[in-house]
Amino acid sequence: MPPTFSIIIPTRNRPEFLRRAVDSVRAQCYEDWEMIVVDDGSMVPAIQVLTSLDDTRINLVRNEESHGPHHARAQGLLQARADHLCFLDDDDYFLPHHLQEVHDFYRALPDKQTMIVTGIITLRRDGSLVQDGIYKGGKTMLTQYWHNPISLLPFVLPRSIALRHPLPREHSPIEDFEWLVTLLLHEPAIQLPVYTVVYAEHESNRTNHLITKQDLLAREEVIRRLVALPGFAGQIGRKAIRNKITHQRLHWSRQCMRHGLWRNAVFGVRRAVGGAGLASIKEIIYTIWVALRTLPSSR
Repeated sequence: MPPTFSIIIPTRNRPEFLRRAVDSVRAQCYEDWEMIVVDDGSMVPAIQVLTSLDDTRINLVRNEESHGPHHARAQGLLQARADHLCFLDDDDYFLPHHLQEVHDFYRALPDKQTMIVTGIITLRRDGSLVQDGIYKGGKTMLTQYWHNPISLLPFVLPRSIALRHPLPREHSPIEDFEWLVTLLLHEPAIQLPVYTVVYAEHESNRTNHLITKQDLLAREEVIRRLVALPGFAGQIGRKAIRNKITHQRLHWSRQCMRHGLWRNAVFGVRRAVGGAGLASIKEIIYTIWVALRTLPSSR
């Protein structure tokens, strides 16, 4: 019999984080799961990190060269046998009741072909834990996600939905965002008002290092692809689209400032200000604040 859940973990060069992520799955109250760890060309192979674990529920896929987390997740999907899929990055972790909460809810749900989203907790760099906002009724899940996007971490997907809407073919810095917008545009989703997963902030977060001009242009191209999807315009208005593009430009510019890449930062800010609306004034002010704080360290 296939397991109830397949947990897909892409990993690369994060052995200390990977062990925490794997241990958080093994500590689940609900034990009917399989774990698929896709080692995306780590210098220290993941098998060395997991060699002491005698658990037949753990499957390891090894790439000798890195192809990126996007490709690694697709590999994990090919291996998955369960009806429901979870995506756990190697630097994040589940709380012990995560799978139990989702399983109990699915048992009582008439339509099992529905995505489930749980609450997400952010582990700040200073060690503090902050509960992020919960999506509420009244607005569509897509609208709320567009304004307040989160990672794949708290989403549980029926395998049939993942097969109907494959991962995007184009690699990008925001491929998770592109996939989830596509899923929420076409498929139902329900928010559970329980916090069951933890997203960890740290210096090596992937988004902190995607700071080339091509990375910014790739972000903008994702927005253009999403806007072109049938039915998208009926749910997300032009103002929200413009604000999202401005946000991507300013977010990228702030990351460049923190790395002292001021020519790139100026390039991004100019693009952002040229298309910004009134709703983006607060973020523009925040970007100026980041510039003032990071400028001395770049000299």
